[in-house]
Amino acid sequence: MHITRILCRVPVIKFRKGMGPSAASAPPPSSASPAAAAAAPAQAQSSAAMSSAAISDIDLPLRYQRRPLSQEEIDHINGGGVV
Repeated sequence: MHITRILCRVPVIKFRKGMGPSAASAPPPSSASPAAAAAAPAQAQSSAAMSSAAISDIDLPLRYQRRPLSQEEIDHINGGGVV
């Protein structure tokens, strides 16, 4: 692989909470491509609007919520696990 291809790589993963306050205040690299430079203000704006508070369990979609424990699982945990 060429070094220029590695240096110009743009991550595909978009995190909901951004990169944190230190990354938001850091200036963008000067060697960025014009397309990446145009996308930078939109990313900075979206990360500033997000809060850093944790999402409560009630607000999570059903597929991410914990499923209730069965009585068998509760008895196994209270019994000390593997015996």
